[in-house]
Amino acid sequence: NLAETEAQYQASSRLNNAASYADILTVLRQHTILGHITAGSVALNLFDRPWTRANRPEWIIPIARWSSAPDEPAPDRYALAAWKNAELLLDADRPTMVLDAGADPRLDETARNIFTRENGARSLLFVPLNVSGRWIGQIVGAYRQTTGFPDQEVRRLTSLAGQAAVAVENLRLLEETRRRNDELNAALSETEALYEAGA
Repeated sequence: NLAETEAQYQASSRLNNAASYADILTVLRQHTILGHITAGSVALNLFDRPWTRANRPEWIIPIARWSSAPDEPAPDRYALAAWKNAELLLDADRPTMVLDAGADPRLDETARNIFTRENGARSLLFVPLNVSGRWIGQIVGAYRQTTGFPDQEVRRLTSLAGQAAVAVENLRLLEETRRRNDELNAALSETEALYEAGA
């Protein structure tokens, strides 16, 4: 319908213009089922390297997070090796929905400890972030109330997740370019200072 198309267009436009990872997360929360989390948390997580069959990442690194308990401490990275069932829970091609986090066998002890004991999650939603065929990370929604995930809502989130992944990658490349420029400028200043000192 027209309203749905307009909302999707607006979300896409805002993702294209996002100036930070937090902006990307805000758009996803405002336009998808992630915004239905009134108690719980939503995170944008990147892997330390793209996840392939031959090369599993070592770390999951949260780059943006929203929580209904903002003062709640959160680690700056998670060791993927600690998740014995990570391949059952995380998928490069489709979202994973966990309706009952306390009983779902796909959650191993580590994952259950992180999500249910530390965060009080009852239901979980994992959506992959893919760019140009590379699986670079994951969106994670942790709901403190048992929650269902209607197909239409999940499809909308999956569609926007593809654009969010591009926005994340663009910001990451921009940060990398700035870092290299800063390093070059610092090296240039050092060279000039040495040249002037020797002149």
